[in-house]
Amino acid sequence: MFKTLTDAVSNRVNVKKAQHLDQLIPPVINCYRKVEMHNKYCVFFAQVHQDDVLYEAPTEKELQIVKEKKDKKSTVRKNKKRKIMDEKYLIEIEEAAKGEKGCNGRK
Repeated sequence: MFKTLTDAVSNRVNVKKAQHLDQLIPPVINCYRKVEMHNKYCVFFAQVHQDDVLYEAPTEKELQIVKEKKDKKSTVRKNKKRKIMDEKYLIEIEEAAKGEKGCNGRK
């Protein structure tokens, strides 16, 4: 392996480190963050990093998951806004029925 004893002694630490250290696996990026990074910042990635796992394009499954989540959030928001508007409209109708306000909002 080594030609001389001095080479073996000097490289002993490196050999021991290589035997005991495991290759670190980077954590997987969140699919929501991955889609956002690809859509917003893909243009700014250097060509050197285009093949990196962190910067790869999201899969169809990940895109579908993010789209469903966004649709769900938007429907919840719309329903909440619609509920608030319906409540305001009912209050206006009740006030108009009591004679507190006219149809156009005046007393």
